[in-house]
Amino acid sequence: MRSNTAVLSDLTRRIVRERDDSGDDRVRHWHYTGLDYMGCHWHPSVRDHQVIAEQLDELIASLPLRW
Repeated sequence: MRSNTAVLSDLTRRIVRERDDSGDDRVRHWHYTGLDYMGCHWHPSVRDHQVIAEQLDELIASLPLRW
C-alpha cells in the first residue's frame, strides 16, 4: 500500500477545506512527489526519505511562522 495515494490526498484536502471553512487557516494540505518506493515492501527508500525531508523543509520555510 502506498501512503501517498489519491484516496489519502482526497481525504486530506477535504479535512483542510473543512478546517478552512470553519475559520482555521492553519491546516495545510501537503502532497509530496518524486518518490521511487524502492524500500522494503511499501516503505519509502532512503532516497525517498531524503526527498520527503527536502520537500517538507521547503513547505515549512514557506509558512508565516513566528517562533
